[in-house]
Amino acid sequence: MITRPVCRGYRGEEISRRSFISSSVIAGVGGLTLPQVLRQRAEAATAGRAVKDTAVIQIWLGGGPSHFETYDPKPDAPAEYRGPFGVIPTKLPGV
Repeated sequence: MITRPVCRGYRGEEISRRSFISSSVIAGVGGLTLPQVLRQRAEAATAGRAVKDTAVIQIWLGGGPSHFETYDPKPDAPAEYRGPFGVIPTKLPGV
């Protein structure tokens, strides 16, 4: 019987050598493109056409609430179904 060399991941799942190498290659390619992106932003800033970032959306649900609990506050539902946080204003009307 042939056994594959595996490594236990952070959450206990098996990580094969092949998946480790492929994810490392993807991360390496991403690292190679980051300097190019930073250089292009610097060139745009010196040319006077820099774009200012206006908003950030960060979603990290590492064991947190599910999507329907975070995006649907149910303001018209009875109090026992609503969460402790109410509706907040957004840039998009009606959302």
